[in-house]
Amino acid sequence: MLAVRETLGDALKKARSDRTQVDVADELEVSQATYARWERDDQEPDEPNLIKVMAFLGISVAELSELIAETRLQDLKEEMRRLERRLAGRSAE
Repeated sequence: MLAVRETLGDALKKARSDRTQVDVADELEVSQATYARWERDDQEPDEPNLIKVMAFLGISVAELSELIAETRLQDLKEEMRRLERRLAGRSAE
């Protein structure tokens, strides 16, 4: 089971443990650059690759859905905080 605040990238890094990104990328049949973007949460895997990632992580569709939803919620909250700071800065002028 993944931690509530853990991102897909965090889960991939943990699961990789002492293996290199190249090793895992080869296992998942993607380039190292693509895998690195997933670990940094810069990009999400497409559906066929998502199935491979789920198998690699040993998680269910429900667990992955929760993870993605929580990550997106956190991204939205962060964006709202940035906007609030910008608006507060404008009203102080």
